[in-house]
Amino acid sequence: MFRKYRQHFFGILSATPGSTSASFARRIQLRLAGVVLLTTVGIVTTANIAAAQEYEITRSPDGSFAFSILAVNFNEESTLERESILLNASDSPIRLVGASMTIDYGGEGRGRLRYNVASQIEANVFVMALELRHALYDVFGNHMQNLSNTETRNVEPGALSLSGTWNIRQENEVTEHLTTVSFVAQVRLSDGRVWNYNSDALSAALDSLELDQDIDDDPGQN
Repeated sequence: MFRKYRQHFFGILSATPGSTSASFARRIQLRLAGVVLLTTVGIVTTANIAAAQEYEITRSPDGSFAFSILAVNFNEESTLERESILLNASDSPIRLVGASMTIDYGGEGRGRLRYNVASQIEANVFVMALELRHALYDVFGNHMQNLSNTETRNVEPGALSLSGTWNIRQENEVTEHLTTVSFVAQVRLSDGRVWNYNSDALSAALDSLELDQDIDDDPGQN
């Protein structure tokens, strides 16, 4: 039965000019052309949206992988250099200008090893809260953990320096951590709207860097 109706349909499309069948066939062809046109426009629109969510990538050295704390040497036989990578979304109201990590020993009581990150940002508009996130990677490009720096204060347009400190969970982390990827995770605007990073665009940026894209863990708060 399907073959019978298929033959009838294509017979209409091939009808001679001027016939009733030919007129009907022309209407079908126009409608089919309209479907193709709408589909093409949809693809273009989607591509434009994706392009608007791309990340600008900035890479810079962030100190030697070998270092010393309280006369204790770490990674002393390695010549690797730590790296700081900034990811800036084109539509973000906050731009990361710099982020640098150091490791020290301190805190209350007996003290602990700590990550310290100093960040520089530029606000394009007035914001009332923001979250910076620092994703840590090991020497093989595997994701280790996220460090979250949340600032709940009014930020005027312009430049601002921020800092965060986190206790290191296990001491062997400092012998593995090589790369820090920093990005703006969330921004609360003055009208109550919240800007959030796009996970698909961020994953594409991480993939281009050959780094683990699965970074959706519970970030440690400073």
